Parts: sequence; C-alpha cells; structure tokens
Amino acid sequence: MIKENCFNGTMGIKVSGKIPFPEKMLSWRTRGRKLLVGLVCLFVGFIISGCNNDPEDIWLARKANPFLGKWEAAIPSMGGAILQFDYKTDGTFEAEFMGQTMTGGYLVTGNQMFTYLSFEGIAEYSFKVVDNNTISVTEWEDGAPEGTTSFIRTANYWGNWETVMSNSFLGKWNSTIPSMENAAIHFDYKLDGTFDWSMDGFGVGVGSYFILNSVEVPTETEGGTETVNIMVSYLGFEGAAGYTFVVTNDNTIAVTEIESFGEGGVINAGSTTNFVRVVE
Repeated sequence: MIKENCFNGTMGIKVSGKIPFPEKMLSWRTRGRKLLVGLVCLFVGFIISGCNNDPEDIWLARKANPFLGKWEAAIPSMGGAILQFDYKTDGTFEAEFMGQTMTGGYLVTGNQMFTYLSFEGIAEYSFKVVDNNTISVTEWEDGAPEGTTSFIRTANYWGNWETVMSNSFLGKWNSTIPSMENAAIHFDYKLDGTFDWSMDGFGVGVGSYFILNSVEVPTETEGGTETVNIMVSYLGFEGAAGYTFVVTNDNTIAVTEIESFGEGGVINAGSTTNFVRVVE
C-alpha cells in the first residue's frame, strides 16, 4: 500500500511491504558504500602519515667504526684547510691536502677517535654521528676541546664494516713493564683491533690498538728523518699511548715506549721491554 504524506513541505512516498531494489540501483548503492569506505581509509592513512615525524634512521650511529670510507673536512687547527680522508678497515687512513697524501693510523673506541700522523704524533678526538653522511668531530688537547668541524661523506661506502688487522702482534704475548718494577703483563692481540690484557696483581681488561709499519718520522737533527714501526694503544685508565717496535724474531718484539712527541712529531723515547710470544 502506498500513502502520500508531507515532509517539510515536500511530497514523499512511504513504502509498505518489501519491494526489491532494481539491480542497477543495488549496484550503484554498493559502489557508493565501497567508495565511502575507500575515502575514509585514505583520509585516515593521510592523517597517520602526516603525524609520523619519526627521524631518519641514522644507521651509521650503530656502527662501531662510522668513519670507514671517504670524507672531507675543514680542519680548525690548520686554519680551516680542507682535507680529504680515506679510512680503512686495517686501522690506517690516508689524508690528502693540496695534492699531497699522508698515511696515518687510527682507532675508534666508543665516541672517541685517536690518530697518528708523523708530523704531529697522537691526536685525540670525540665525535657524534649527525646523520648517515655527517659526523661532528671535536679535537681535544690537554683535556680541553680545541675546535669542532663536520666530516662530510664524499662517496658511498660499500665495503666491510669490520676491522681486520694484519700485523706482527697478533696472538698472545708476555712482557714486563719497566715503569712498574717490571710487573708481568699478558696480551692477546686480535684481528678486530682490540686486545685483552691481564696484569699480575692488578686486574684484567680490554684495549684497542693500531699498527703502522715503516713510518718516516722527523728527528731532532734539522731535516733529519728515521724509519720506525709505530703502535698506538688505548686503555680506559691511561688513555692513548704510543710505542715504537722492532721485530727481533718470530717470537720476540722489542717495544719502546714513546714518552712524548716534540716539535713536528719528533719522538722522545722511553724505556724498552721485550714481548715474548706465548707458544701453545
């Protein structure tokens, strides 16, 4: 039965009983519902993505050594001169300045980096990874910050992220420390640039190191140079320490402590001791 009635001044139709919708009307009604659902989902997705302000994934900060690869930086201690660096997995790096290439050594521990170049000796830096292509580096001298600069990556790095050392110290050694009444100390140098140490009556720990072979260094004689092998190690309780060494034979290395570096990187040598390989 169909009745006429008024609704807000317009004529309407009230349907009683069940009258099926035409097939086309049902089709359009279904399409309309699907369209409405799609628009709602799109709107919700837009809101969610618009509110997603998560920062870029700075994966470089999770690397034990973020410096691997090629970088450039303006060096404050050199008057802002631009240097190019190429850090390698074996604990060495190349620094290029005005067409001249210098080879140095480095180690990274935590947020600290220690380097060696023959004209300056050991240098200390702290750093913070800013993004995957930028590292903020601060130079330290005598326990105080000297200046901060940004290292900018100049080429993508596709190599190995693990340190792989190759040097005469790999393995286990026994030695004594002249400055501590020849106290016995034991080392186990590893491929990853770390070493375990233990000292009788003192304790145990882990350190880091790098090796540079056949380095030409200045002497106190004007214009004079000599060729030495360099090891730099880092221990938390003493900081970075430098040594020269001579391989005596397959099982013995004579190691001389570097007490200080003079003008231009001149080495002031200290006492010498022997490292004797532990043959197992």
